[in-house]
Amino acid sequence: MLQPRRLVVSAFALVCLAAGALAAQAAPVTDPVHGPYPQVHGELVTGIPSTPSCTTTIVTGYRFHNTAYGSDAPFTGDYVPSCPGPWSKVVLTMSAAVKTGTQFDRIGDVLIGGVEMLHLTTAEGEAGETDWTISRDVTDYASVLGTTQPTYFIIGNQTDGTYTGDFYGTLSLTFYATSATTPAATVPDVVLGLNSGVNRGLPTRSGDLPVTSSVTVPVSTTSLAAEVFASGHGAEEEDWWNAPFACVSGGIPYREVGISIDGRLAGTAPVFPTIYTGGYGPDFWRPIPSPRAFNLRPYLLDLTPWVGQLTDGEPHTFSIATLGQGGCDGYWFLGGNLLATTNKANHGRTTGGVIAYAADPLPTSTSLGQQGNTLSDRTTSSHHLEVTGTLRPAGGAATTVRVVEDLANTATDVALDVSSDWTWDSATTRTTGSVPSTSSQHSTYQLLRTGPTWSITDDQDTTDSSGATSRLRDSMTTGGPVVGITGLVGGSHESWTYSTSDGTCVDHELTAAVQNTVVDTVGTSCGSPAPMPQVPTGWLLSAAQIDAIRSSRTV
Repeated sequence: MLQPRRLVVSAFALVCLAAGALAAQAAPVTDPVHGPYPQVHGELVTGIPSTPSCTTTIVTGYRFHNTAYGSDAPFTGDYVPSCPGPWSKVVLTMSAAVKTGTQFDRIGDVLIGGVEMLHLTTAEGEAGETDWTISRDVTDYASVLGTTQPTYFIIGNQTDGTYTGDFYGTLSLTFYATSATTPAATVPDVVLGLNSGVNRGLPTRSGDLPVTSSVTVPVSTTSLAAEVFASGHGAEEEDWWNAPFACVSGGIPYREVGISIDGRLAGTAPVFPTIYTGGYGPDFWRPIPSPRAFNLRPYLLDLTPWVGQLTDGEPHTFSIATLGQGGCDGYWFLGGNLLATTNKANHGRTTGGVIAYAADPLPTSTSLGQQGNTLSDRTTSSHHLEVTGTLRPAGGAATTVRVVEDLANTATDVALDVSSDWTWDSATTRTTGSVPSTSSQHSTYQLLRTGPTWSITDDQDTTDSSGATSRLRDSMTTGGPVVGITGLVGGSHESWTYSTSDGTCVDHELTAAVQNTVVDTVGTSCGSPAPMPQVPTGWLLSAAQIDAIRSSRTV
């Protein structure tokens, strides 16, 4: 249960404060007892152009009271374009606050024109105001944003005698103009939502039930990708933690999210081990949340080998489901979008079809040790999918497209210590005539819990068909060696970097202690961050020491 006051912090605070004073200009100090409590995260939207921008605000300060299980409605209204295109970039911004009262971590969604644009969880509110902002690059949805569209915005809140806070949410879109040196963004021609019939923000998905949509793909499609959103809740929040804490179904100790086309698995991805802001004690994730908690970004799956058989003008069945869940408690929110590029030279039908297919419906799993043994347990799992298809655009040459996906997970539990590692590789090779081109992505996730310390990493490397590369690195360490009023109280550090082969480089460093962000710097060095200080144990600070920390800070 959350408590409105916190009086105990750890010596980690002093270490982090000293590091912050030496490293960089710190963010303003807030009262660690009474707030307000601004939440921060490392993720940034990169590549913002210097061209003029225009913002369309969809809703301001909408109150989410009992929108999860009660009678209060989410926000529904219209997005009305007010910023003429073309655009070089489009950014969606969602800001929210719990003005008064405590609150649990909640789930939320933003859909415009039936297209999922943001899937999120919230900060946990305290007695003083708790607020945060998340921005997401939504340029790929530009084809949807040129006309008036219905908008659905929910934070699935619920209030009772313990959780009394209301969320107030604001939603806007910022459009960046083009110029002689900043062209319009290259985006999919058609975006189709796979969210029909899903009551977003509410726990309507359970067990292994898929989210199924009937979709007619444009007949002139030349490439097709799926974005898949997925988040587990209840017992499924611990899907990354194998036996005995998570339900192991069919011997699979982790979860994947997959998409099927007309009953055949067409793409799959491991679910990132996001820990929501209430997980294992909210003090671990204040004011810096676990990576992806505020933006549960989608997994991108290439479906191009299937295009030739989807362009017949008939509806086809697309199903999104979790793999590895069956007969387990808990539930999932699932949704997604299709991103299609069409033949601009000829609007006739693209022909072709799948010519080779190799995919097991479920990952293979090898268990080392005993499931259910609380002293030690180790599991390994892997999954391979390979699809080859041909497609011939109207008036164009035939192309062979081969997609190969490989996933692997290794998880070890020793008492309450957990180490879990995921790899996800996907490569698409397109061959027209005798000339192949390959694009690829390599992702690694890691979660390590050792005593009261958590470390989470989120790395991704991509290479496009021209050979251009990008690299994302996001790592967080958080710990609490001292038992405080609301749980284990300590400090946290996040290092987020993004770089590309053309010289782009952005790094964001955050360090927090005593409810304060004491380091918040954005740079362009992409250098290795300073190591986290060692966390001393068993040291409680008095209220007088907290006051001394406050008074020593200059901003």
